[in-house]
Amino acid sequence: MPNEFVAFIDWNGTLLADTAISARMASHFIQQLGGRPLNIGEFRRFFDVPFTRLYEQAGCDMERFKAIPPHSLTQMFGEKYEPIAARARTRQGARDLLSWLHINEVRVVILSNHDRKSIERNARRLSLSSMISHISSRDDGEAHDPAHSRGKGQRAARYLERQGISPAQAVVIGDTPEEAHIAHELGGDALSILISGGYSTHRRLGAAKPHHLVHRLDSIRPILAQHWKLPMTASPGMA
Repeated sequence: MPNEFVAFIDWNGTLLADTAISARMASHFIQQLGGRPLNIGEFRRFFDVPFTRLYEQAGCDMERFKAIPPHSLTQMFGEKYEPIAARARTRQGARDLLSWLHINEVRVVILSNHDRKSIERNARRLSLSSMISHISSRDDGEAHDPAHSRGKGQRAARYLERQGISPAQAVVIGDTPEEAHIAHELGGDALSILISGGYSTHRRLGAAKPHHLVHRLDSIRPILAQHWKLPMTASPGMA
């Protein structure tokens, strides 16, 4: 029987190394809306959910932005992003972390603002599917458009409630301040771990006051091993 532990893990920028791709695609649409293109450092300073702040900081015509129908911006973004992201690799240490969680029967829930089909497709391509218990994407349940609203925290709370798992048994891992806010909103001593090098600057991540701020995915295993009292290693063949 699986442990009653849940690892909510963000996809883009956390497991998938696609930050540069997203920054380039965002600049493409920013220019179409009358803004100035952003370099990757500026993208990391301004990226947020909802995406409104990113476009405001880039000097876009926000009346044009607000006139875009719900879901249309994310759909247009996906048409440009997906062919390039289909060649993206995982961040270093992603496979080892997922494998260790899987061997220790921790439920891995991908908690993302991204499209489910894209996550599933890339997880299969990267041979990660068997280590993922569930994918919670923007098109789950009460669908939301991350260009205009947030929804990850509510989906995480609903998952724990439906599974009968206490927030104290959960960790939220990601590369933006949003994941620290989600853990705080879950309450019950839910753990937050943020990782730099993704969609946010180190300074912004630190300001979100996560329980842990790391630079590499392979730094997460010892944190969780101590927190959940799990072995750092597992016998071969247990997966």
